[in-house]
Amino acid sequence: MTKRDFFKVLIKIFGLYSAVAAAFSLLPTYIGAMLYDFNLNTIIVLLGAATVTVLILITIINGADKIIDLLKLDKNFTEDRIEIGNLKEINLLKLALLIISGHLIVTNLPSFLKQSYFALKELLTSKKGTDGLLESFMYDKVIIPNIYSLY
Repeated sequence: MTKRDFFKVLIKIFGLYSAVAAAFSLLPTYIGAMLYDFNLNTIIVLLGAATVTVLILITIINGADKIIDLLKLDKNFTEDRIEIGNLKEINLLKLALLIISGHLIVTNLPSFLKQSYFALKELLTSKKGTDGLLESFMYDKVIIPNIYSLY
C-alpha cells in the first residue's frame, strides 16, 4: 500500500465516521427543533444546515485526493510504500495511541481553552485573587429529592 492510498483510506474512514456521528446527533436535534417550533423559517434553516453538512461530508469522502494534495500528506517520507504486514504489535499500539490521543486533543481542546479563558478572566477581575478561583468553577450541588419520602 502506498502512503497516498493509506491517507486516502484514512480520510474516507474519517468522513464516514463523521457522517454516522452527524446522522445520530443532528437528526434528533433537527426533529426536536421542528417539533418545538414548526414554521417556515425553522424548516429553511434546518434544511440549509443539513445541506451544508451533507455537502461537507461528500466533499471529504470524494475529495480525499485533493485534501492529500492540499495538506501535502504524502510528502517527506523516506519510503513510498507502507508495508502493513511488517508492522509489529508495538507499532500498531503506537499508531492506535497516536490516533486516540489526537482525537481526544481535538475534541477537548475547545472546552479546555474556554475554561482557561474563564479562569483567567475570573483571576484578573476578582478582588480575591487566586483564593476564589476554585469556587468559581465549582458546580452547584444538585439536590435530588428522596423519592421514598413521596410514598
